[in-house]
Amino acid sequence: MTIPFWRDVSVVLLAVEAFVLALIPLAALYFASRGLRQFRSFLRPLFPQTRVRVQQVERITVQGSELIVAPIIAFYALTAYLQRILLTMAGLPRGGIRR
Repeated sequence: MTIPFWRDVSVVLLAVEAFVLALIPLAALYFASRGLRQFRSFLRPLFPQTRVRVQQVERITVQGSELIVAPIIAFYALTAYLQRILLTMAGLPRGGIRR
């Protein structure tokens, strides 16, 4: 039993170890993909219900925000309008008083 023999044996042993150690993550990926496929088939019937609920929430949110924000915007528009009228009546330049 010489050194070249043991070198060849160690190379073969290293190849076998690499193959066996690669099987563990491959098996984990295989079972994970199967589990994800089952989970997806479980979730698929829930998508239409979720879509309807999201549309309801969006509609209520938009209506509520318009109800709350519309008076604020109207108030700012009115103040800008009145400010412009007062500036025009006072004969000040378009941008108001410059310093």
